[in-house]
Amino acid sequence: MKISELRALLDQTSPEDMRRILVEIYRALPKKTRENLAIDELLTNPATARAGAKHPKVLAHSVQIDDLESEIEEFLSDAYAQNYFAPNRFVPKSQRPKWRFKVKRFFNEINAAVAQPGSVEKASDLLEKLYQMLCYACDFVLFSAYDPFQSVGIAQTEFLDAVFSLQAEHLELGKFIDHGLHLIRDSRLNRYTLGSNLAQVLVDR
Repeated sequence: MKISELRALLDQTSPEDMRRILVEIYRALPKKTRENLAIDELLTNPATARAGAKHPKVLAHSVQIDDLESEIEEFLSDAYAQNYFAPNRFVPKSQRPKWRFKVKRFFNEINAAVAQPGSVEKASDLLEKLYQMLCYACDFVLFSAYDPFQSVGIAQTEFLDAVFSLQAEHLELGKFIDHGLHLIRDSRLNRYTLGSNLAQVLVDR
């Protein structure tokens, strides 16, 4: 739906329905996304606030999705090649334990990058690739860590929810559900997560 279509639709929406829709949208946004886009500030002070304008991570630098894509693809290539685990000439020994900080930064920067027009689909794809890599690392040794999601500091369900949040912005409902079911089915699990936990993430969408 285009912004112009959204505005026209909102003009025809009753105040009661508007409140209900707003509550559901707010509930659907992951906490980190609400923080990155300063949604609470926008709600409490709509006259002066603008979504994404307050949070220091957004203001610190403009995240270019194309540059981020190049960096993430290189990281994923090294990760799958076990260059963050075994001795190699591509990733220095001192940098190998820092993989978890890279993933956490990528997670935050991808969610910040969606503020750029036309970046949602690529951001969604990149976040899913990171999620799939962490799932793969649950069963195969890519890093010197027992639980990759715990090392990154993001629960597997929270990471998947962030992936779904971006996919819901650009996929039609049928494709979103079908893709979500396949992603859940193919997800390897860490020690704290059950398949039913992942399924609940999709149901709660």
